[in-house]
Amino acid sequence: MSQLIKALKQNQVEEVIKQISNGDIKDLNALYHYHQSKFKYVKESLLHFASVKGHLQLVKILIARGAQVDIWDSHHVYCPIHLAAENGHLEIVEVI
Repeated sequence: MSQLIKALKQNQVEEVIKQISNGDIKDLNALYHYHQSKFKYVKESLLHFASVKGHLQLVKILIARGAQVDIWDSHHVYCPIHLAAENGHLEIVEVI
């Protein structure tokens, strides 16, 4: 899992996709991507990460593999669709 977190923090989408495709990620709905926000530290899923960053291909792959589209972050403030909309990623909003 540490390679995944490193890839997320370095915005290496191809590496994340590779790990998902290889079956290295068992729980696509786990909340583990930490980032600092106005709520201190927030745990988010891979779908949150992909949605906020605008990674359409990753969003599609995650959903196809069973990622929960209505999953809340650790503070119950945002679902992936909220993050996509807030950041202007309308293609992702349509997919979700």
